[in-house]
Amino acid sequence: MQKALATTVTFLFAATLASAWQIQPGPPSSTGPMWGIGVGEPPPKREKPAEFRSLVGVVLDKTDSPLKDAIVYLKNRKTKTMRTFVAEADGGYRFPNLSRTEDYEVYAVLKGQKSPTKTLSSLDSRVKAKLNLYIELKEEKKEEQVAKQDEKPEEKKDQPK
Repeated sequence: MQKALATTVTFLFAATLASAWQIQPGPPSSTGPMWGIGVGEPPPKREKPAEFRSLVGVVLDKTDSPLKDAIVYLKNRKTKTMRTFVAEADGGYRFPNLSRTEDYEVYAVLKGQKSPTKTLSSLDSRVKAKLNLYIELKEEKKEEQVAKQDEKPEEKKDQPK
Protein backbone atom coordinates (compact mmCIF):
# COMPACT_ATOMS: atom_id res chain seq x y z
CA MET A 1 0.00 0.00 0.00
CA GLN A 2 2.81 2.38 0.83
CA LYS A 3 4.44 1.46 -2.45
CA ALA A 4 1.25 2.32 -4.38
CA LEU A 5 0.86 5.58 -2.47
CA ALA A 6 4.50 6.56 -3.15
CA THR A 7 4.04 5.78 -6.86
CA THR A 8 0.87 7.89 -7.03
CA VAL A 9 2.48 10.85 -5.24
CA THR A 10 5.53 10.64 -7.51
CA PHE A 11 3.30 10.51 -10.58
CA LEU A 12 1.24 13.54 -9.45
CA PHE A 13 4.39 15.48 -8.57
CA ALA A 14 5.92 14.73 -12.00
CA ALA A 15 2.69 15.75 -13.79
CA THR A 16 2.51 19.01 -11.84
CA LEU A 17 6.13 19.86 -12.70
CA ALA A 18 5.62 19.02 -16.36
CA SER A 19 2.58 21.29 -16.65
CA ALA A 20 4.30 24.15 -14.82
CA TRP A 21 7.34 24.12 -17.12
CA GLN A 22 5.41 23.65 -20.34
CA ILE A 23 6.27 26.10 -23.16
CA GLN A 24 3.14 27.55 -24.69
CA PRO A 25 3.04 27.97 -28.48
CA GLY A 26 2.33 31.39 -30.01
CA PRO A 27 3.00 34.85 -28.67
CA PRO A 28 3.06 35.28 -24.92
CA SER A 29 -0.08 36.71 -23.41
CA SER A 30 0.17 39.94 -21.52
CA THR A 31 -2.60 39.08 -19.08
CA GLY A 32 -0.56 37.28 -16.48
CA PRO A 33 2.78 35.80 -15.50
CA MET A 34 4.43 33.29 -17.79
CA TRP A 35 5.63 30.01 -16.42
CA GLY A 36 8.47 28.09 -17.93
CA ILE A 37 11.95 28.60 -19.25
CA GLY A 38 12.45 30.50 -22.47
CA VAL A 39 8.92 31.80 -22.71
CA GLY A 40 8.51 35.26 -24.18
CA GLU A 41 11.04 37.72 -25.46
CA PRO A 42 13.61 39.49 -23.33
CA PRO A 43 12.84 43.13 -22.61
CA PRO A 44 14.20 45.51 -25.27
CA LYS A 45 17.55 47.05 -24.51
CA ARG A 46 17.67 50.80 -24.20
CA GLU A 47 19.81 52.41 -26.85
CA LYS A 48 22.45 54.75 -25.54
CA PRO A 49 22.34 58.21 -27.05
CA ALA A 50 25.28 58.94 -29.28
CA GLU A 51 28.27 60.33 -27.41
CA PHE A 52 29.24 62.61 -30.25
CA ARG A 53 27.52 64.76 -32.84
CA SER A 54 28.62 66.54 -35.97
CA LEU A 55 28.11 69.99 -37.42
CA VAL A 56 27.77 70.49 -41.17
CA GLY A 57 26.76 73.40 -43.34
CA VAL A 58 27.47 75.57 -46.35
CA VAL A 59 29.08 79.01 -46.60
CA LEU A 60 27.00 81.20 -48.92
CA ASP A 61 26.87 84.77 -50.20
CA LYS A 62 23.72 86.92 -50.19
CA THR A 63 22.57 85.37 -53.51
CA ASP A 64 22.87 81.84 -52.04
CA SER A 65 25.95 81.06 -54.15
CA PRO A 66 28.49 78.82 -52.38
CA LEU A 67 31.75 80.43 -51.34
CA LYS A 68 34.74 78.14 -51.63
CA ASP A 69 37.92 78.63 -49.61
CA ALA A 70 36.13 80.48 -46.80
CA ILE A 71 37.67 79.66 -43.43
CA VAL A 72 35.10 78.34 -40.96
CA TYR A 73 35.95 78.75 -37.27
CA LEU A 74 34.45 76.59 -34.51
CA LYS A 75 34.98 77.76 -30.93
CA ASN A 76 34.21 75.66 -27.86
CA ARG A 77 32.59 78.15 -25.48
CA LYS A 78 33.80 76.35 -22.35
CA THR A 79 37.42 75.53 -23.20
CA LYS A 80 37.87 78.40 -25.71
CA THR A 81 39.61 76.02 -28.15
CA MET A 82 39.28 76.81 -31.86
CA ARG A 83 39.05 74.45 -34.81
CA THR A 84 39.08 75.51 -38.45
CA PHE A 85 37.89 74.09 -41.76
CA VAL A 86 38.47 75.48 -45.25
CA ALA A 87 35.20 75.38 -47.19
CA GLU A 88 35.19 73.02 -50.15
CA ALA A 89 34.33 73.91 -53.77
CA ASP A 90 30.60 73.59 -52.98
CA GLY A 91 31.02 75.83 -49.91
CA GLY A 92 30.51 72.88 -47.57
CA TYR A 93 32.16 72.43 -44.20
CA ARG A 94 31.98 69.79 -41.46
CA PHE A 95 33.13 69.30 -37.90
CA PRO A 96 32.77 65.66 -36.74
CA ASN A 97 33.10 64.22 -33.22
CA LEU A 98 31.77 67.17 -31.24
CA SER A 99 30.77 66.70 -27.63
CA ARG A 100 27.02 66.66 -26.97
CA THR A 101 27.55 68.39 -23.62
CA GLU A 102 29.42 71.45 -24.92
CA ASP A 103 28.24 74.68 -26.58
CA TYR A 104 29.96 75.87 -29.75
CA GLU A 105 30.13 79.10 -31.76
CA VAL A 106 30.69 78.96 -35.51
CA TYR A 107 31.40 81.67 -38.09
CA ALA A 108 33.13 82.03 -41.46
CA VAL A 109 35.64 84.52 -42.83
CA LEU A 110 36.44 85.24 -46.49
CA LYS A 111 38.40 88.20 -47.91
CA GLY A 112 38.24 90.07 -44.63
CA GLN A 113 34.47 89.71 -44.30
CA LYS A 114 32.94 87.74 -41.43
CA SER A 115 29.57 86.00 -41.23
CA PRO A 116 27.33 86.45 -38.20
CA THR A 117 28.23 84.05 -35.40
CA LYS A 118 25.85 81.15 -34.84
CA THR A 119 25.63 78.93 -31.74
CA LEU A 120 25.29 75.16 -31.48
CA SER A 121 23.84 74.55 -28.03
CA SER A 122 24.27 71.49 -25.83
CA LEU A 123 20.47 71.50 -25.59
CA ASP A 124 20.22 70.84 -29.33
CA SER A 125 19.47 67.10 -29.54
CA ARG A 126 20.37 66.65 -33.23
CA VAL A 127 23.15 64.16 -33.92
CA LYS A 128 23.91 65.87 -37.25
CA ALA A 129 23.28 69.61 -36.90
CA LYS A 130 23.25 71.83 -39.99
CA LEU A 131 24.06 75.55 -39.86
CA ASN A 132 24.53 77.58 -43.06
CA LEU A 133 26.69 80.70 -42.82
CA TYR A 134 26.18 83.83 -44.94
CA ILE A 135 28.92 86.33 -45.83
CA GLU A 136 28.25 89.64 -47.57
CA LEU A 137 31.37 90.45 -49.55
CA LYS A 138 32.50 94.10 -49.93
CA GLU A 139 33.55 93.48 -53.55
CA GLU A 140 29.87 93.19 -54.46
CA LYS A 141 29.24 96.57 -52.83
CA LYS A 142 32.21 98.12 -54.65
CA GLU A 143 30.93 96.85 -58.00
CA GLU A 144 27.55 98.46 -57.30
CA GLN A 145 29.23 101.77 -56.33
CA VAL A 146 31.38 101.72 -59.48
CA ALA A 147 28.26 101.14 -61.59
CA LYS A 148 26.52 104.10 -59.90
CA GLN A 149 29.56 106.35 -60.42
CA ASP A 150 29.64 105.41 -64.10
CA GLU A 151 26.00 106.49 -64.44
CA LYS A 152 26.53 109.95 -62.89
CA PRO A 153 29.02 111.25 -65.48
CA GLU A 154 26.71 110.10 -68.26
CA GLU A 155 23.87 112.09 -66.75
CA LYS A 156 26.03 115.21 -66.75
CA LYS A 157 26.85 114.72 -70.43
CA ASP A 158 23.17 114.63 -71.32
CA GLN A 159 22.50 117.96 -69.60
CA PRO A 160 22.89 121.08 -71.79
CA LYS A 161 25.61 123.54 -70.84
